[in-house]
Amino acid sequence: MKRLLPIALLAAVGCVRASTFEKLQADYATSLKRVEQSDASLASCSRRVRSDPEIEKLKKGWTLVPVVVASQDISENTVLTFDMISQRPVPEQFVTTSVVKPDSASYIVGQEILMPVQTGDMLLWSMFETSKSVEKLSSFAKKDLRIFTVETTPASSCGQWVRPNDHVDVIAVLPSSEGKGMVATTVLENALVVATGKITGQTNLNLVPEGERAFKHVSLLVKPEEAERLALAQALGKLTLALRSSEDEGLRKSATPTTVKALFTKTGTAPR
Repeated sequence: MKRLLPIALLAAVGCVRASTFEKLQADYATSLKRVEQSDASLASCSRRVRSDPEIEKLKKGWTLVPVVVASQDISENTVLTFDMISQRPVPEQFVTTSVVKPDSASYIVGQEILMPVQTGDMLLWSMFETSKSVEKLSSFAKKDLRIFTVETTPASSCGQWVRPNDHVDVIAVLPSSEGKGMVATTVLENALVVATGKITGQTNLNLVPEGERAFKHVSLLVKPEEAERLALAQALGKLTLALRSSEDEGLRKSATPTTVKALFTKTGTAPR
């Protein structure tokens, strides 16, 4: 009660009446008690928040992973430098393939960012210059040529090693025209690949997250009659791409379909 001492002195010297002093003393004691109760309530609330079993259970389920964030406010159209970024752990469930991870930070440094970000914001692949343009596949088609898309699997696209600007042959496995077994025939040679999925030759592959590089379609630049042949072959059977050397531009003079019988004959094993 040290703070009451000045009031007590005033009362002692007659500057404050005893009744007034008692009222002031009571008011102060009441206020002090309210402050103590408020402090105790806040402390209790803090303990309850920290010990809430639901919150603790939720935190225990979090797996933190590092992501790249802005270490400062960055304005639109700024070329990113290493000084502008850092890393921060966030719960794994909030991190998608669109978020830049620390091991990929070098791919965005030197790139122009398309939008302003604030300190602490996670950086996304879509924020950068090389991801900006929405490419029109038709822009790759030349006069009198067409773009035809072939459905593929990893096995039918050379383990997905096919890339835009590669050249491929297209092999079709079809029912025999005689109605006996299957035949394999090359329906198209030396076709230019213009896109794998949504990735074209103008796409910076380093700025495409690993999980978005897989594809189920390959688009080829072909003549109109070749597009018709591919459409028919794809409807009747299965197409497979054979990757060509960049130095091989030759075409076979004749392409005889391979039959099951010919296959076993060539390998020296007769069919049973």
